[in-house]
Amino acid sequence: MQYERTAKEALELGNPLFVDLRSEGEYREATIPGAVNLPVLKNEERDHVGKVYVQESTDRAKELAVAYMAPKLPSYYNFLSQASQSREVVLFCARGGMRSHILFDFLRGLGHKVFYLKGGYKGYRKMVRQTLPELVAERDFVVLNGLTGVGKTEILLELKERGANILDLEGLAHHKGSLLGSIGESAQPSQKMFESLLLDELLKLPPGPIFVESESNKIGKLEVPVYLRRRYGSSPHQVLITAPMEGRVERLLKDYTVAEGPEKEERDREILEALASLSRHMGKRPAFELSQWILEGRYEEVARELMVRYYDKNYAVRKGGYLLQLEHTDTEEVAARLLQLGEGISKS
Repeated sequence: MQYERTAKEALELGNPLFVDLRSEGEYREATIPGAVNLPVLKNEERDHVGKVYVQESTDRAKELAVAYMAPKLPSYYNFLSQASQSREVVLFCARGGMRSHILFDFLRGLGHKVFYLKGGYKGYRKMVRQTLPELVAERDFVVLNGLTGVGKTEILLELKERGANILDLEGLAHHKGSLLGSIGESAQPSQKMFESLLLDELLKLPPGPIFVESESNKIGKLEVPVYLRRRYGSSPHQVLITAPMEGRVERLLKDYTVAEGPEKEERDREILEALASLSRHMGKRPAFELSQWILEGRYEEVARELMVRYYDKNYAVRKGGYLLQLEHTDTEEVAARLLQLGEGISKS
């Protein structure tokens, strides 16, 4: 088909706009990064059509699907006709079946240039599983190691500002990767969506080394793909970041606490919920004591105690093999040193 595209071909279009025609529930679970959702069948409608398909007939299910779709056509048509003037619209459903064919045929019949994703979202997922490991294997990683609070993410973001390639795994995962990691973050994506976001990031990055923070096998509920972890774990470009305790405490307070205002109570509640799980690591009495300190507003003491008695004991940092060791007291200075390292790697 002239306007049929595989997932890889669709991603290579000049300015694609992926349009997810699946239900809002399917879209929320995982989609192609940047896709907009125009559900041919909403959650309840999809369930109804599925029951009719099983209990009655294919023809009756098709009739019902068209009936549900018809009222949506004017608004969908207006949106897609406008979008197709400046972007390559790529329609997809779950497997490239009825839902995407209905709208594709409708728009093509009216003379609009739209594309159809071969294999639908299932075909896209197959491409992610094949392509993501290949992209990871092709890249060199400069890996930032260090204890909690030394400011690895802060350094990564400064490197990004200066034009360096970074892969912010915690940012993509919506989790800071620690006991308090979910605080202040939106809900984590699904594992499928996390992998799609990883692919999307790697496809955007130009040639050259990629700066990444050393993560364990999980960030919150999400698994870091084994091949990615092995790749940056075995990289010869390991950097150790250190920082004075005062700086680490200050960063923890900045990341997790709210000094005043309507959000303070909610933030304190989130911290107390996280601290409740500490008893199995620190014992019931110390965990209870930290919770009391939060209620008393003694945040700095809590942060310091967490560093000494929990984080530094439970979050391992590799023993050696570092190409460079940097103390983080000035983010711009550390970033400048790392950029020099990256330039050297690119030339070698």
